[in-house]
Amino acid sequence: MSTLARHRGAFALPLALLLVVVCTTMLAVMLQRHGADQRTAQRQIDAYAFGHATRGLSEALNLLAQRKQGTIGQALDRDGKLADLRVAGGEVLSIYLEDGQGPALSNLSGLGQENFTLGRDLLRRLVEASPEDATRMTREEGPLSVSVNTAPEAVLQAALGAITGGGAASGLAGDIAARRRAEGFIDEEGLRNLISGSELSDEQKQRAHALLTATPTLWRVRAVLDSGRVRAQPVEYRAWAIFVRARAGGDRANMVQRSVAIFGWERVAEVPYPDEMPMGDAP
Repeated sequence: MSTLARHRGAFALPLALLLVVVCTTMLAVMLQRHGADQRTAQRQIDAYAFGHATRGLSEALNLLAQRKQGTIGQALDRDGKLADLRVAGGEVLSIYLEDGQGPALSNLSGLGQENFTLGRDLLRRLVEASPEDATRMTREEGPLSVSVNTAPEAVLQAALGAITGGGAASGLAGDIAARRRAEGFIDEEGLRNLISGSELSDEQKQRAHALLTATPTLWRVRAVLDSGRVRAQPVEYRAWAIFVRARAGGDRANMVQRSVAIFGWERVAEVPYPDEMPMGDAP
């Protein structure tokens, strides 16, 4: 073989290898782009399905709240279930509510001067008493008042301390905690009796009625959709809801109407089977 032929063969081999590398790289880029397009399309589909599902859940919850008589807490069973709904395809939607107004309100923007001062003093006392746990005992949404049925005793102490400046606070907070432990639930009449029988002044009692409640309006929502298929995992959605009650006028003066503000929907990735779901006591 001549020297020229050997040089041509030596040149062809690197060129062939270069072409293989280029083709492989182009194929990898094309596959990567195709995968990215598929992921983008799937995210759009998931977002559409999530939005559609949560709008339907919001409408269902609003309708249920309007039909229930009495307080929201009275409409729940012992497991905190508001209702079971059978939807298209035989699926069962179970809606649970949990009192979410026990923690102290940390976002005080928009409050009047008196409530802002009360809220700020409550938070200050809570941080001073429980510096390491104060954050987990606060919330950013809902009204200023705290629920006497779910508020940690440290929050009750801080709330009464904000009202009284420290005097007679621990006594009433302790009475509320003791009644809650003994009876499991304090209704609005029971709370009024506890406040009226306390050593607070008349002005302090008014502030206590404003800062403490036995009928919360902020609730944690759990919506569990069970397809009923064998070993098919239920799908769970969670959100926050604020229930506002208003009485209609005219001939319907005795009808209670509610509007529901629902926000913060999220889908839970891993959901246990229904018989594995731990549920706390609900009012």
